[in-house]
Amino acid sequence: MNEDQIWLIDDDNITNFVNKIIIERNYSSAKIQEFLIASEALKQLQNNYAIGAKLPNFIFLDINMPEMNGWEFLEAYKKLDPKITDRIKLYMLTSSQNEDDVKRAGNCPVIRKFVNKPLKRDDVVEILRAG
Repeated sequence: MNEDQIWLIDDDNITNFVNKIIIERNYSSAKIQEFLIASEALKQLQNNYAIGAKLPNFIFLDINMPEMNGWEFLEAYKKLDPKITDRIKLYMLTSSQNEDDVKRAGNCPVIRKFVNKPLKRDDVVEILRAG
């Protein structure tokens, strides 16, 4: 089995820690990278592509973050070369219960699914094994 690259983009260290453990317990071949700042993840995507480094297979993106929130990240992400974005399965991972966020995520073609955090075992199994 190939090693999947999974990126967690969330400004909360504890959430990243919990999500990382849940993923590792259910998908041991995953290599997980955490980003506390969304703009850094965006730069890393571009850098990885430019130097031919591996891109993530999956991104779990939080909505509410300082500096660059999830929606701002998505606007910049949509402008990236499709050779980057076509390879990535992006999931909105959030604690937001705002119906507008749910609708907005549903209308965004690059978001595969809106998932409530923290991740649960069933979420990981469904998302990563369907991959």
